[in-house]
Amino acid sequence: MVDSWNEMKRIMRKRYIPTSYHRKLQLKLQKMTQRNISVEEYFKEMEVTMIRAGMNEENEATMARILNGLNHDIRNVLAI
Repeated sequence: MVDSWNEMKRIMRKRYIPTSYHRKLQLKLQKMTQRNISVEEYFKEMEVTMIRAGMNEENEATMARILNGLNHDIRNVLAI
C-alpha cells in the first residue's frame, strides 16, 4: 500500500522510467550548448534538464556548466 505521494512517485519511476533515462539526461547536459537560441532559452532548457535529471550541484558548478555551453562571443564578453 502506498502511504505518501513521494512513495507513489518512487514506485512509478521505478516501474515506468527506463534505467537509461538519467544517463541520457546526464549526457545531454554534458553536450548542451546554446546553438542558435537565446541565452534565456538556453538557460531554461538547461534548468529543466537539470531538474529532470535530479541534479543537485554547487552553484559554481552549475554556473561553469552554463558558461561552458554559451556561444563563444557571449562567453568572451562574460569572461571578465
